[in-house]
Amino acid sequence: MKQLLMLHSSRLALTLILIVYGFLVGLYSFNTPLFEAPDAYYHFAVIEYMARTGERPPREQPQLSDAWQQATYHAPLYYFMAAALIAPLDTSDFPLAFRRNWHGQIGEPYAPDNQNFVAYVPTDWHKTELAVRVVQLLSMVWGGMTLIGIYILARGVIPTRPGVALLAVLIVMLNPQFIYMSGMVNNDNLVTALTTVALALLVWIIRCGATWRWMWLLSVLLAMNGLAKASGMLLYPVIVLGLFYVGWRDKWCWQQWLGYALLGLIFWMLIASWWYIQNLREGAEATNIDRMIAVVGGRSGQIDIWADLRGLYYSFWGLFGWFNILAPMNFYRWALVVMGVASVGLLMGNLRAVSHARPTLDNLVIIGLLLLQALIIMVSWYNYVHRVVSGQGRLWFPLLGSLACAMAYGLKAWRPKWLVIPLLGGMAVATIGFPALLIAPTFAAPPQIPVGKWTPPTAAAAFLVREPWEDRACMRLWISPPEWDGNADTVHLKVAWETLCPISGYWSQFLHLTDLALETCHAGDTRYIFTQYDSMPAGGNLPFPAFRTDDVIEDTVSLTLPDTLDLSRQWYLQTGLYDAAGTFIRAVIEPDPSVGNPAITINRCAANAVNIRLRATE
Repeated sequence: MKQLLMLHSSRLALTLILIVYGFLVGLYSFNTPLFEAPDAYYHFAVIEYMARTGERPPREQPQLSDAWQQATYHAPLYYFMAAALIAPLDTSDFPLAFRRNWHGQIGEPYAPDNQNFVAYVPTDWHKTELAVRVVQLLSMVWGGMTLIGIYILARGVIPTRPGVALLAVLIVMLNPQFIYMSGMVNNDNLVTALTTVALALLVWIIRCGATWRWMWLLSVLLAMNGLAKASGMLLYPVIVLGLFYVGWRDKWCWQQWLGYALLGLIFWMLIASWWYIQNLREGAEATNIDRMIAVVGGRSGQIDIWADLRGLYYSFWGLFGWFNILAPMNFYRWALVVMGVASVGLLMGNLRAVSHARPTLDNLVIIGLLLLQALIIMVSWYNYVHRVVSGQGRLWFPLLGSLACAMAYGLKAWRPKWLVIPLLGGMAVATIGFPALLIAPTFAAPPQIPVGKWTPPTAAAAFLVREPWEDRACMRLWISPPEWDGNADTVHLKVAWETLCPISGYWSQFLHLTDLALETCHAGDTRYIFTQYDSMPAGGNLPFPAFRTDDVIEDTVSLTLPDTLDLSRQWYLQTGLYDAAGTFIRAVIEPDPSVGNPAITINRCAANAVNIRLRATE
């Protein structure tokens, strides 16, 4: 009776954890723009293409204009599942309504702006946005499956202590990076779930013995894992060795050996083999890693393993966006403390357990297999980062089950038992707070002010801005004299964009430091430009098509000046709009005769830039 009550309470606690997990995933997902996670844009491009055409994207080298990029070379199971879900939905606005931010600071966590990969225009949950949310929900399901798999795994590793299993699930749920990625479009969620469940099933086969039903399920999971991602096959040696041990221990007859082997081989041939065979027939490596590297670029120069390990650690616990939103350093230190306390507890707990009773052979084999899985993933990761600059923490997520079991056992070994509360409490505070305090502000756009409630700045000059394909100007650009004290290494230019009619172009604003005495007006002659800054408005967070008619956007554009700036010369700032997506055409700019400033004038060479005299202010 007591065991039944414990089982019921454990399942109830697991259910509550999963409910909280769903809430946290939603919190992260809704505070993050659609494609602001590593490769999410590329993954969805493959899914959208398959849902729309019923075929996979072309397998030849993708062009820069191809939205899927290297994702076309990934194993396709995740894409098949997601495409089936969104096939009834209208995604005709992708990718045109989700243009790349060509100034995005990808992998640059210390960049002051342009952390966004995509220039977003609100779409109010229709068409592509709805489809992305559906795929994100699928990812959340796989993340929940990972948590359930960790619970089952921990119950198998330490069957006498159900509290350890719940604590293991809680530890993973309080990993902000796991929660973040569980709400994003990413195939690693599927691989992590399948790996965790397959490993848990292996542990229970070791505990209870093999049956045809369990072996059938294990074969399907392994074959699916191989088609989910090539790295899914890293689990195969662990499974094979574990089953060899069970067969030796239980003295399988030759019919069992042959039957189980054929079962696994048949399912792998039916489900996964075709993709690897196709890659080989096309002259690539079986895993397609060579073709992916050809797209993303391989590593050049000497490897800095400590930098890669640091990146691995950060992105395992919490590095958001496209590797460009760091958590506070104290969070990483706190996670390190939790890991350290758990490691010491793991050592103490094992010494205590060994002093009371010798471990069984089954226990030793299970621990050995978990360590083998860790070794295989570490070696694979090390080899991978030698070929690509990519020390991503999520590549270690298939180890979450083993790591969580070890950490939970270690934390449970400490006395008093309440010691775990402040440790995990700190992780909980960070996990809950990051969406609103860290992620959302990064992508926040400035307010759009109704023109009737806005007062033009004094001493500003106004200019009418027209898109080349339009007959009338749809913007009025207000430029105030720049703020600069003559000594600072940065100059700040305040501008305001007044929208007169809808804008269709995804324009970028350039800001140059120029010496107009050197300007020749010859096309391609840029010797007069000494430094520059380029961005969409609001540091990339508000593209022009998102501007509302009859509203005003205030913005400040900053330019870092050269250390060797000759203050005896007259310098000018030069600003305007151009298309950074490839055409590089410029918007037409004309002065508004009603509002002027002699220090802020149209460029003499062409009506596509404004010159602003730079002089020190008191």
